[in-house]
Amino acid sequence: MPEPEFRSFDSIEDAFEFMRKGEDYGNRNLHPKQAAITWGDYWVRFYDVADRMIIFGRVETEAEVEKSESEGIDEMTDIHERAVARDEVMETMRTIRDSHERGLMWGWAYSKYDHDLGSTHRFDMWPITEGLYNAAREAQWDVDAIIDPVHRAELEQAWQEYRQHALAVIASGDQP
Repeated sequence: MPEPEFRSFDSIEDAFEFMRKGEDYGNRNLHPKQAAITWGDYWVRFYDVADRMIIFGRVETEAEVEKSESEGIDEMTDIHERAVARDEVMETMRTIRDSHERGLMWGWAYSKYDHDLGSTHRFDMWPITEGLYNAAREAQWDVDAIIDPVHRAELEQAWQEYRQHALAVIASGDQP
């Protein structure tokens, strides 16, 4: 598995500024296909093609997020605790919707090494079909184990489109 990169900042404000610049850079350089990714969509991230580190994911729907965040609330016996928990769910939903509008998609991401629930920016995603996502899942997220020629062709097309767009962004000279 590729080694993660770590950055160091002199202050938390510097870290937040770095993240804001990255988010702005991603949003202004979105391909129309990336900009269209939304709730319930399937995607691929070509994280490290040379090391075959390809990430597949799905943006959770608003209903799925709310259901997950609300688990157990109805079983709470204390009315005050239940009200506080519902307020927390509403705040979480506001935060996730705001992040979504800023380009950060919430959902599960899977690779042959790991899986995580979290946010991925649209700029790092490329849309795929549910069929390719399911084929990747059946292959245990190992891109080399996807053998169906239709799904291999879709993955290759997604890679070529993503690569062409990424090279155009680099050639534009735009920097975060």
